[in-house]
Amino acid sequence: MRRHATRHNSAFTLIELSVVILIITMMMLMAVPAVSKIVAQARRDLSVSIMHQLEIACHEFKLDVQVNGLYQYPRSSDVDYPTWSGSQLLRLQLTGYAADDGDDGLPGKFKSFETLATDDGHNGFGFRLTERGRVYGPYGGAENMDFGSRDEHSFFVDAFDHEFYYYRYDPESNDYDDDDNSPRNPQGVVVNVTEYATDPTTNSYYRIDDFVIFSAGPDGYIEAYDPVDPTASDDVTNVFPEF
Repeated sequence: MRRHATRHNSAFTLIELSVVILIITMMMLMAVPAVSKIVAQARRDLSVSIMHQLEIACHEFKLDVQVNGLYQYPRSSDVDYPTWSGSQLLRLQLTGYAADDGDDGLPGKFKSFETLATDDGHNGFGFRLTERGRVYGPYGGAENMDFGSRDEHSFFVDAFDHEFYYYRYDPESNDYDDDDNSPRNPQGVVVNVTEYATDPTTNSYYRIDDFVIFSAGPDGYIEAYDPVDPTASDDVTNVFPEF
């Protein structure tokens, strides 16, 4: 009687290996959106932390700097710096100047967006408001924060490298100082800051005691808060509540 030999070879066939590879590939493809979402949320959380750091720095600035006898938050428009946006002025004011090669010891104008170099008679970041005055700034670690630049002037950025926009409220005009300061979305549409900072349910500004600060967040688009759909905007901002 003839016996059939029993096969003991346990190696995978080419077809079996192909099936395993296909399954692993499909699982990886299914996991990519979830991982991307987690990474985006982590970067947004970091951006929120950066925004809060900037808020703290602005409050430190106010405790330190007097203008016409009044303590004030950083300016978001300034006649001495025409065409500068509030975001650019914010970095200048929170970081201050670094020393340049001059030796007259007098405050000067902004000269280098990378080093904020000017001659204020002080080595390192910070600036003097008057000759022989004490050194002011930098505030809140602003000199170590990431930044971008436009027109050779720098501004703070979030974890997505999007610009942090800044607008100080002016109680005299009942509006935000936004000269040369209107942000644009990627498609070129100008964002109305007054509308952005207005609560549609009360038709009043969200913040009239200090300032508004925001970035476009993960999607790169600036979108006002919608009480009907709070998750419609992913902006990083102190204007409206976190969802």
